[in-house]
Amino acid sequence: MPLCSICGNEVSASTSTCPFCQQKLKGASSKQSRKGLYVLNVKRNMPTCEEADRKLRNSLIKLSKDGYSCVKVIHGYGSSGVGGELRYCLRDVLNRLRNNGIIDFFVEGEYFDSDSGKSKLLLRRLPSLSKDKDFNKSNKGITIVKL
Repeated sequence: MPLCSICGNEVSASTSTCPFCQQKLKGASSKQSRKGLYVLNVKRNMPTCEEADRKLRNSLIKLSKDGYSCVKVIHGYGSSGVGGELRYCLRDVLNRLRNNGIIDFFVEGEYFDSDSGKSKLLLRRLPSLSKDKDFNKSNKGITIVKL
């Protein structure tokens, strides 16, 4: 079945409008929407902010070229429970990537819920994310990136 190039949902080949996002369909889906969510564990091996920054940037560029449309970045919240350094430095990196047009936008894990405006926008494009185990869990150790 073809995929909608806007929301990434499977649509019937016989329909002219996506039943999920109401987008008019123009044939085959774009490379960008062929693959949905990729989980990237940046905190593995306890990297420095500089190492995690490099891994995040390189991974997002590669995943975008590979056709992924969304990445769940696991950066952790901090073992002390007060907030980890990676969380802050990587979100700063994501702000710069968004401002430079490298990524579309991102949703902090604590706002990855049914009430957040950015989450609602993300779910319109990728409705399957509402089934993610971290949805509505206020998980400060993750960030969802829309490529």
